[in-house]
Amino acid sequence: MQEILRKLIDEVTERGHLAPLLHKTSLSVRLISGEEEAILQIENGVIELLESINMTTNAVIEGDKAVMQALLTGKMKLRKASEAEQLEWQGSIRASLLLESFFSLAIPKYGEEKTEIFEKSIDLT
Repeated sequence: MQEILRKLIDEVTERGHLAPLLHKTSLSVRLISGEEEAILQIENGVIELLESINMTTNAVIEGDKAVMQALLTGKMKLRKASEAEQLEWQGSIRASLLLESFFSLAIPKYGEEKTEIFEKSIDLT
């Protein structure tokens, strides 16, 4: 999960295509999948993966590995997965809409090469 998040952050930072969406945004979300946990923080357009998990966040997403992978790679919408009880969501509707947009739009643009992590995430059997 952390590897996917790092790749998303790198992509968004490099391309800058989500800057208008993330400008003046303040959101921290705790992502939990099994024993893995990460905090994604967006603050005024700066996106970080935080090391400290002992902090209060605005939102929490918890689900199994396959569902989290589908969510983080834009293959599954947060609200639909939550409604279908495939994952647990705690947060505002505004935060869920922002995160859905972020996860969908942050997917790397592929040229001839695909990163190994996103190749693996395509098949969620």
